[in-house]
Amino acid sequence: MSCNHVKCAIGDLILTRHKYESMFPGSNEVVITKEANIPYFAALTKRDGHWLIVKMSGQDTYSKRGQENGAMIRASRSETLPASITGGDVVTQGFYTYYSRQGAVNYANRWWNGRNPKYRSFSNDCANFVSQSFYEGGSARQAWAEPYVWWYNTKGTSGTGDDAWTYSWSVAHDQAYHLSRNNETDEHRGTYVAKATDLQLGDSIYYDFDGDGILDHSAIVVEIKNGQPYVNYHTNDTYHRHWDLGAKTTRFLHVTDYYWVN
Repeated sequence: MSCNHVKCAIGDLILTRHKYESMFPGSNEVVITKEANIPYFAALTKRDGHWLIVKMSGQDTYSKRGQENGAMIRASRSETLPASITGGDVVTQGFYTYYSRQGAVNYANRWWNGRNPKYRSFSNDCANFVSQSFYEGGSARQAWAEPYVWWYNTKGTSGTGDDAWTYSWSVAHDQAYHLSRNNETDEHRGTYVAKATDLQLGDSIYYDFDGDGILDHSAIVVEIKNGQPYVNYHTNDTYHRHWDLGAKTTRFLHVTDYYWVN
């Protein structure tokens, strides 16, 4: 972790205010204030030669991504800041939540040849299935801010008859278009990468079979084998198939790991 900070010590507990860039083990993305340009506030304590984060941005303990990677960034629920600090020196400005890649995979494996009754089912269901995997399994945050929207609204009812959704939820081309252009830090979004081997679990792949510039089909990455992604998809329901479907054009979307929540 590199930082610019001002700190004060209380025993072995240090309250530090800093701007920083840091990386979780196994991740090639920076965990940042850089994305939102908002400084973090952290409380650290030293144990067995390691600095452990006790609190960040006023939120308890550690991130989900840190847990998944077995990081040393952890603290028990019993470790809280002294009252003299929590009263005013730690400022809660927001927090990061994390896309659950394994959760998206689990959902895609659960429903690869079924239809979740919570959602409308379509005759061409591939993008709907990928969207559900992002949201239901991966805890992705729906995108409501124009112009790059991606959402599904159940209207609070149990049936699907009055449901509403965006084209980007249910149409492959629109899904890729909106997610690849969205830059809202608190919404689901992604970036095109050059090749299939750049993808991770929970990413998505889009196919233009006719070569007419329209992406006809979408799939979600559920397995990486020998560096190659394998996918699940709907319509012709398919489980753990190699990503190459013989399309004229294939686009690879790496979806974001992080969402900033105010």
